[in-house]
Amino acid sequence: MSPCRPRQRRTRMWSCRKIMLARYGRRVCGDKQLVVMNGPFKGMAYASMAHGSQLLPKLLGSYEEPIHQWIHQIMHGGTYQSIIDVGCAEGYYAVGFSMAPSKPVVHAFDVNEQALAEARELARLNEVGNNLHFHNLFERSSLQAVLSASPGGKALLFMDVEGAERELIDPVAIPELAEVDILVELHDCFLPGLTEEIVCRLSASHRIDIIVDYPWREAAYTCADPSLDADDLQQIMNEVRPDHMRWLLARTKSCA
Repeated sequence: MSPCRPRQRRTRMWSCRKIMLARYGRRVCGDKQLVVMNGPFKGMAYASMAHGSQLLPKLLGSYEEPIHQWIHQIMHGGTYQSIIDVGCAEGYYAVGFSMAPSKPVVHAFDVNEQALAEARELARLNEVGNNLHFHNLFERSSLQAVLSASPGGKALLFMDVEGAERELIDPVAIPELAEVDILVELHDCFLPGLTEEIVCRLSASHRIDIIVDYPWREAAYTCADPSLDADDLQQIMNEVRPDHMRWLLARTKSCA
């Protein structure tokens, strides 16, 4: 059998996602508007697709469970006046963060215009446009602009950019990184040794914690359909990601 071309792979992947949504979407969320059922963004209205990730774990609320404690702290700690989400995709985190009780100003970046369009729609669904701003390319001037707009305020850089963190998390090129906390998904699956490289770059200015993904989910998750069995939930929670993905949380030592 000949290898599948990229367009064919994307078509098959999208068809599979549509089948999974048709099979499980309403069983997870019920018959009304799609909504996140559990987790740190519980109650957030959602659209019928995810950009570059699996939709069902987001609807269930199990998505990226290993960092849920960090996300809860961001949502309810009131620490950050500004949050910069680089690689925002369809807006799961950007819109979620903008719903935090402290109402931080959220700046969402993505180089994909379709992703930004989907994120704007998600913001509209959740009526959070006042404190959420969308941008295309993230660069040093982007971070400078956010910091200058909130002098003295604490900022978080939240990043999932499929390996581009090697170029973006560079304190030599972007000295302002020393002033912000950073939560980044690391892609050693593409760039072996990346975690150690980023740790070396940030260790002088930040206190660092790392969490490694695990192939199960520990929390209890509620669905609209209580008849879903363990096999169903395993399919719903499958994020289709490489094993042992890592997230790094770097807190500035000056405020640690």
